[in-house]
Amino acid sequence: MHLVRDVQRIRKRRGQEAYTARAVQDSIELRMNRLIECVLMNKILIPEGPNHPSHLHAKDVDQSSAVLEWEEPSSLGGRREVWYEWECSRGDCSTVTATPADKKLMSRTLRLSGLKPDTEYSFNIFAKNSVSKFSETPAYRVVDIRTAPLTRYVVSGLRVESEQKDGITLAWLAPAVSRRVKYEIEMEPKVGKAIVAVTEHTYHTSLNMNPGVPYRFRVRVYVDGWGEWSEPLWYELGRGIVQQHQGPETTPLGALPGWVVLMAMVLFVLVLGFLFILCRRKTHNRKQMSDLDVLDTYKQ
Repeated sequence: MHLVRDVQRIRKRRGQEAYTARAVQDSIELRMNRLIECVLMNKILIPEGPNHPSHLHAKDVDQSSAVLEWEEPSSLGGRREVWYEWECSRGDCSTVTATPADKKLMSRTLRLSGLKPDTEYSFNIFAKNSVSKFSETPAYRVVDIRTAPLTRYVVSGLRVESEQKDGITLAWLAPAVSRRVKYEIEMEPKVGKAIVAVTEHTYHTSLNMNPGVPYRFRVRVYVDGWGEWSEPLWYELGRGIVQQHQGPETTPLGALPGWVVLMAMVLFVLVLGFLFILCRRKTHNRKQMSDLDVLDTYKQ
């Protein structure tokens, strides 16, 4: 009797365990089916890269710069972070610089400088997040621009008015126009990056110059667009104006002492006199040889 009861009890327990296992399996299968249905019906948002930037456009395009603006993508791909990157894909891209200069742009405004006048460019703006690297198709938009041609106005009479301890004051002649204009002054060291300033006056003081370093200065005027750069002026603190092709190790001709120039002129005259005497002597010898030849012929 006891043996029969134990067998029945064991069968009953095994049946309960089998029922429980089947119930758990059925529950898991049901949840998986629901999850698949939700994914297929786009009810669950899987993280992915953002869409392309919206409403990309260019503004304030002149002969050497442009401003690009855009709006946030219509979808961020289920993530909160988003940043942007830019690329020059057409035109002379070697001289193009951007502000801000960060590779990851957090703002939606980009100023491009160093463009060539009357030139076509194409720029790509990418929208990215942490999972964009897994996407096969980059999310970006393209904007095409054409810079304006140069105007006929050119600054003339560029000169140095005065020298300070760490800089100089430049002045130039205004173009013959009645309207209000502005000027752009470029200061570029022999080795290093150029610094650009803007003014509405016909003079400007450039500071933070280092002694012993030649600087190139150029000025251009804005009258319905930028004109060409003026002829460059090279200047070095303590030495004055230096010629364009010379570096810090050379000395302009005007800076040589007077006695050196005088000695060079005297030496040049002496060399010319020596060459003249040598030529006369050769001519005289040639004439004597000719007379001897005639005399020998007469004796024969």
